[in-house]
Amino acid sequence: NSSASYTVGSNISVKVTFNEPVFVDNSTGNPRIELETGSTDDNATYISGNSSSFLYFIYTVGSGDNSSDLQYKSTSSLFANSGTIRDNSSNDATLTLPDNGSSDSLGGNKAIVIDTAGPTALLCRCSKSSCVDVPPGGHVEVKSNEVGTAYLVHTSVSVSNVSSITGEADNKWNSVSISSNAYCFDIPLTGLLDGGDVFHVYAVD
Repeated sequence: NSSASYTVGSNISVKVTFNEPVFVDNSTGNPRIELETGSTDDNATYISGNSSSFLYFIYTVGSGDNSSDLQYKSTSSLFANSGTIRDNSSNDATLTLPDNGSSDSLGGNKAIVIDTAGPTALLCRCSKSSCVDVPPGGHVEVKSNEVGTAYLVHTSVSVSNVSSITGEADNKWNSVSISSNAYCFDIPLTGLLDGGDVFHVYAVD
């Protein structure tokens, strides 16, 4: 896969290169690569490449997986898992992976970020002492612990994702880009519902 950020449900293909063609027998167990994905480690499972020098493994990002630069757990993370990986003469393949961080390792080849944790939105301040009912033309300042977008959304909106916000009438939400997690950013209230209405703050990375 390309160097990019991936979240829950994304499929990431991992290619392992051997110095000669190998033959996989996974009738009694499918080879795997143990990946370092945070508090709970996940696996990439063999899917194709039999009788070639390239074996392909697939990793589906699970809930709670996180990594700033996806890497396998250790040099011994590739294991046959009760199957076999052998050459044409039935010699077991050496399954030792390159050292983490080396140019031949997963992390050395790609910068794959696994991010399944949503950002946290925070209301910094508003244009009157109580932020429950801010008059038209006022403003609120919000921040997020991640770069992205912050939304001020009327409580009548059932929020499940970004489109559930942006698909609503313009007078029910406003947004601002968050370019740094160190600062508060202003969301104008012009055009929003007024008269004791209550809004919530959300953030998207």
